[in-house]
Amino acid sequence: MKINKKQINKLILFASILWAACYLIALNVIKEYTLSNEIKVLLSILPTITFGILIYFYITSINLMDEVEKRIHLEAAVFAFSTGLALIMTIGIVDTAFDLNKEIFGTKKIFIYLFILYFIGVALSKNKYLFKK
Repeated sequence: MKINKKQINKLILFASILWAACYLIALNVIKEYTLSNEIKVLLSILPTITFGILIYFYITSINLMDEVEKRIHLEAAVFAFSTGLALIMTIGIVDTAFDLNKEIFGTKKIFIYLFILYFIGVALSKNKYLFKK
């Protein structure tokens, strides 16, 4: 079956919402209820599976992009990865020195910063390639 950009974008949106919902539900259920270890493991794995589906659709969308779009997303991924590593390293060192607030800098929150870094990278790359005169 041949898929077009519009269809894959809808699938990405659906998979994103599904992943976010699974993540938030799993996190809240694990925090709020007393569950067996088996159920906790299953709930912990569910967002990973839905995230894998999201990544599959995202990678499929890359195959439908032109060269400039591919370059934009590659540079955004490199930006997010490198600055994300620097962020995690810095948070780790500062946490060792000062015992940071886990509500702001805990492992449940850091991945949000990684998404933000990716979208910053997309904005910077789009500015570089699409708005260059």
